Amino acid sequence: MYEQLFGRNFPLISEEEQRMIKNLKIAIVGLGALSFAAEYLVRMGVENFVLVDGDKVEVVNMNHQKYTLDDIRKNKAKALAESLLKINPEIKVTALPTFLLEQNFDEIWNNYLFNIDIIIDGIDPIPGILVSRKLAQKCKEQNIIYLYPLDLGNGTLVITNAEKFLNLLNGDEPLEMLMKMIQKVVISIPTRNEAIFEKLMKRELEYYPQTVIAAVTASVITAAVVLQIIQEKKVPSIIYCDFTT
Repeated sequence: MYEQLFGRNFPLISEEEQRMIKNLKIAIVGLGALSFAAEYLVRMGVENFVLVDGDKVEVVNMNHQKYTLDDIRKNKAKALAESLLKINPEIKVTALPTFLLEQNFDEIWNNYLFNIDIIIDGIDPIPGILVSRKLAQKCKEQNIIYLYPLDLGNGTLVITNAEKFLNLLNGDEPLEMLMKMIQKVVISIPTRNEAIFEKLMKRELEYYPQTVIAAVTASVITAAVVLQIIQEKKVPSIIYCDFTT
C-alpha cells in the first residue's frame, strides 16, 4: 500500500529518498501549531513518530491547529495520532500524553527520544524555552537533528540546528530570552507585531496571537527542511517568512 500512497512523490523524490523518508524516526514535542507538520510528514511518507504533549484540545485551538471540534477534551498527542493513522494506518506512532518538563526530561529522553533521527521542538516558549534549551543541548551532544519552528502571528521563524538555537539564547527569563532571540534574527519586525511584543513584555497579553497562516507556514517549511536533509541539500540555519509584511 505504501507505493500507492506515495507513488506520486516520484520523481520529485527518488525511490531511495522515499525509502529513507519511510524509515525516518521523528519526534514532535509540542503539538499545537505543529500538528499540521505531523500531517504533512505523514503525507510525505514518514512512518515512525513519537508525539509528546500533555495538553487537551480546546475550542480556542481551532483557528490555528489541525484538530476539529470532535477532538475537544481529547489529549492532543492521542487525538493527533488517531488522525495520522487515518491517513496511513501502517505508521508506528507513540503518543505520550504528557508535557516535556525539567522533572521528567531524563525519563522521556532515555525511553523515547534517545534514538530519534529528527526532533521537532514545538514547546510553547513561554515558559518552555528553558526546556527547549535543554532539548537542543541534548540533541547537539547526541548528534540528533533539531528543528525549532516558531509561528509568529502571521509568519514563522525556523531554526534548523541545535547549535544555532543555543547561540541565540540570551536573557534571564523565558520572555526576555524569546524576545532577544527574535530581535537577533528577524530583520524587520512588522509594526503590528512590535506592538504585540510590547504588550507581552508589559504582561498586558496572556498569549501571543496566532493565525492558521503562521501555523501552516511553519509546518510546511519544517516538512520542506526534512526533505532537504534527506536529499543532502544545504539547509539555511535560519528561515524567516512573513507573507503579511
